Amino acid sequence: MPHVVVYTSPTCTACRSVKEFLSRNHVEFEERSLSESRWLEELGDLYGAYSAPSVVVDGQLVEAASLPAISAALRLELD
Repeated sequence: MPHVVVYTSPTCTACRSVKEFLSRNHVEFEERSLSESRWLEELGDLYGAYSAPSVVVDGQLVEAASLPAISAALRLELD
């Protein structure tokens, strides 16, 4: 199973959609809230991104954290 990290924000509806999609597809993930400065710094330093949702699959930032891009990175079918 790939290592998946989802960088989120507490009020982000797109973040909720990403997490629900991953859960529906039985993909385990680690959630890191950008309200904690250490995760915001990590996201920026490692991936040059600063917004939620940001999804990292096996150390690679998924472009725009869109469901089709996440599905492709995880080799899943969209439901």
